[in-house]
Amino acid sequence: RWLYARQNPVNNLLFGFNAAGQVRRQVILILWNSYRFFVNAAAADSWQPPTHLPELTHPLDRWIMSRWHSTLKLATQSLDQYDAFHAVAALESFIQDLSLWYIRLSRNRKHQAYAVMYRLFCDLSLVISPIMPFLSDRMYTNLTGQTSVHLSAWPVLNPGLIDLKLETDMIITRDIVEKIHAARKAATLKVRQPLAQVTIDGLKHPLSSQLQQLILQETNIKLITFTTQSQDLSVTLDTTITPQLKLEGQARDLIRQIQQARKDAGTDLKQQITVELPDWPVEFESEIKTQALVSKLIKGPKLMLRR
Repeated sequence: RWLYARQNPVNNLLFGFNAAGQVRRQVILILWNSYRFFVNAAAADSWQPPTHLPELTHPLDRWIMSRWHSTLKLATQSLDQYDAFHAVAALESFIQDLSLWYIRLSRNRKHQAYAVMYRLFCDLSLVISPIMPFLSDRMYTNLTGQTSVHLSAWPVLNPGLIDLKLETDMIITRDIVEKIHAARKAATLKVRQPLAQVTIDGLKHPLSSQLQQLILQETNIKLITFTTQSQDLSVTLDTTITPQLKLEGQARDLIRQIQQARKDAGTDLKQQITVELPDWPVEFESEIKTQALVSKLIKGPKLMLRR
């Protein structure tokens, strides 16, 4: 049904296993995995939906709610005109933004993000229900306890939550992040290795301090500098790795290794453990313990977990 709905009526419909498989990978699995992540994480934290959506102060929350109400507006107008093609295109774009940017960057801000994700998945289930009736009903009834998504009211558009400037600035922010990651790859510098500084040239207007902080967090860089020497947006990395930065990078690697070992061993996410290691940067011992849920680090011949 989604494959048919996303088809531009002016073109012939290309149908087959490959076309259907593309929809499954690019839309259905991304939506379902995002929904499943939220449900499992919220259940693990014994989270309960609030009666009202909290005040949106974080730029990611304000951005995704703006994106949703912009999408809701376009999808509603399109469906009212029996135009499934443009409605589905808008919904696919939103699902990508929700999964690949909002959820990925919100994993360390769980409880406020939970409230936003709950509202979004409830509303999204309602809007996709005319096209994807069974999956939407499964999501909605599990989230709300209601009888059926098809017996519930359409989401109410809130134009006051639409911030087109923030949506545009977030596109620029994501473009900068992609360019930094590409520059890191070209310089063979993995993301876990902190860098001292990045220079952004050619930005047409300044980004808010909160969006600048998002760039630094996502790219693992300490400082961002802006220049206006070029007409085109470009990034330049300071690739000097000081001894302190090298130690911090080693700590990040150890955190990842311990987290992977925890996952392989099936340890509970809330379970504190003792870890044996040949060595670790003592300057970052506290961060290693906090990030990897480790109660104690002890010397040993290789990485081992003790429950």
